Amino acid sequence: MTTSTFILGINYPWYQYGWDFGPKLTTISGTQLANRWDDKLPQAVPSQTVIGQTLDTTLELQLESFKSNGVTVVRWFIVADGYNLGDPPTLSKGKWAYKPSALDSTYVRDFRAMLQSFKKLDMLLIPVFVDFNLFAPGKVVIPRLFRQDPAEIEVLSMPNAASASSVDEVAQAFVADNVNLAEQRPAQTIDWQKFIKGGRQSVLDSDKSTDTFLIQVLEPLLDACRGFEPQIYAWDIANEPDYGCQHFALDTDRMRYFLFACARRMRSGARKFNVTIGFQSAQSPTGFFSDSSTAGQRWLQDAGIAAGYLPQFHYWPSKGDGNSLPGRLKPPPGRTRSPMILGEFTTLVNSKANNDWDRRGVADHLDSLNKRGFACALMWAANLVDAESGGWAGMQADVNAFAQRLTP
Repeated sequence: MTTSTFILGINYPWYQYGWDFGPKLTTISGTQLANRWDDKLPQAVPSQTVIGQTLDTTLELQLESFKSNGVTVVRWFIVADGYNLGDPPTLSKGKWAYKPSALDSTYVRDFRAMLQSFKKLDMLLIPVFVDFNLFAPGKVVIPRLFRQDPAEIEVLSMPNAASASSVDEVAQAFVADNVNLAEQRPAQTIDWQKFIKGGRQSVLDSDKSTDTFLIQVLEPLLDACRGFEPQIYAWDIANEPDYGCQHFALDTDRMRYFLFACARRMRSGARKFNVTIGFQSAQSPTGFFSDSSTAGQRWLQDAGIAAGYLPQFHYWPSKGDGNSLPGRLKPPPGRTRSPMILGEFTTLVNSKANNDWDRRGVADHLDSLNKRGFACALMWAANLVDAESGGWAGMQADVNAFAQRLTP
């Protein structure tokens, strides 16, 4: 998808990371937490003060606000770290193992509910299939009831599991040292297997393990897109797989097979979704799997996705990612704009930053990216207020000002 018009987008990127879709979660005390699409939300998302509505209603209010300010594309992490996929990973002698089962029907139902909201508002979606945290060492997490935020998940740091013989051994050792958990700890035995984030790197072990995961998890999501194809700007196969390979010592050949296999399924038969990969590094779109950019282009052709591939990288200069923005992207023959996506960048001004980019505002960023020839820029992030983002409320005025200048 290469157009002559600069496309303004935003990272949603989740309501609750890892469990926006699928079965209801249960706290360690047995309390069942609300399903986002069935039950009324017990808390507001940062960008909209809407309590007591289901997520599709809240989402549609957000999409309306995005659209009225010139944003047409939303990037959303779907599986993320795999927390709500169903069967959890297991731990034995420091090695995590995972055998995926069929995706729960509520996962597909909720995913379609999201797609329906995008169709209703005539907005475009970039669903991110998995995050690099899917392949990270497992972490025990505790969904519990807070006094102020009744549906939050508390992600608890886990001791080094390298020598642990089981998840239970790790979790019980943690609880014994954690006084803050005492009031939430029930008398009965806890099934810690239900509370694992990450720990699913074994899906990369072999072609068979990867294919099984994709059959069980990706295929139902792709099938759910039937009838919503016009809403999919592109499927993003993985968020920062290059970061995952570097930090979790993942085999790049196995990751390449994972990306290839996903791409083939996304573009097989009647499916002709554009595909992208949310690489951290600017060099990764063509060079992650080879020292040669020519070879990098060849792997796209070998995967059968060259025609539908939209290159993407992320830009975080304050984190020392080593990336630099191109002076001007070269468009393909017959086009006026490159297909390149800038998938993530900060939207919070930092006057003390050691680089010029972070000292400038959102409107300046967008002007720069438009002039450099990017096809699409996805701001970070609508539902997060952190060191990199003030949330949608914090960027809305600047985005609107830029959109007004962009409109012919």
